[in-house]
Amino acid sequence: MGTNPSEKLKKQKESRILALESRMTALMFWNDASGEYTGEVDTKLPARKFPSTDMVHYFHPIAWVRQMKLMYYKRDIDLREKGKWQTQFDVIFGNKAVQNKACWKACQVVLSNYNVNGGHLINGKALYQIGIEKNNSLEIDNNNAKLAIKYLDEQLELGKPIIVGVDHTYKYKGGFNNDKSTDHFVIIIGRGSDETGDFYRFYEVGTSYKNKGMSDENKLYVKMNSVLKGKPVYNAKHEYTVIQIRKNN
Repeated sequence: MGTNPSEKLKKQKESRILALESRMTALMFWNDASGEYTGEVDTKLPARKFPSTDMVHYFHPIAWVRQMKLMYYKRDIDLREKGKWQTQFDVIFGNKAVQNKACWKACQVVLSNYNVNGGHLINGKALYQIGIEKNNSLEIDNNNAKLAIKYLDEQLELGKPIIVGVDHTYKYKGGFNNDKSTDHFVIIIGRGSDETGDFYRFYEVGTSYKNKGMSDENKLYVKMNSVLKGKPVYNAKHEYTVIQIRKNN
């Protein structure tokens, strides 16, 4: 008589279970490892022991990642404060025509609100010129982009906002400006990270609405080439590229 198929399957199952138990047993080490360490040790140190209990403690994966970020990554900084933001559309700058071009002046007011002096050119040049408009695109200096991020971090860690120039439209308003790059000025006011990546927060002075000027969503994300890009809440049609860093004194 032939072997009963069900009996054959049962034996195969039992054989595989035994093989699995054997492999699992070979991997078990806790009973052997617990107790006094018997290997070679430094005689100046007490004998090492593993816990004799079978209860093992571990970090929750998310908590572990959070702790590693605190230890090895940049800490979040947010220098935003009520009363320190400024819009360029303010009568202190003059009539409407003047206000339309007053972004740098508004950024200067923000710096003064933080008791910071800066934002000027040095011998006619920015501290870091990250790129210029040329041949229908932005030509980026990657080395300056990296140096710019280092400078932003240094200033933020000192509690100082920084004026930066951004580009959003090639030949904005029909032509090149003096530096062939900057269409607008904003203030870097913090840094952080989210599910999209690392970013720098900014004050948008180009809106009359404080909630949009100080919005949580005004973020400039760090791209692979170290260039910062992001959209202001008040006008999602514009994508800003940080193209110029002005020096704090």
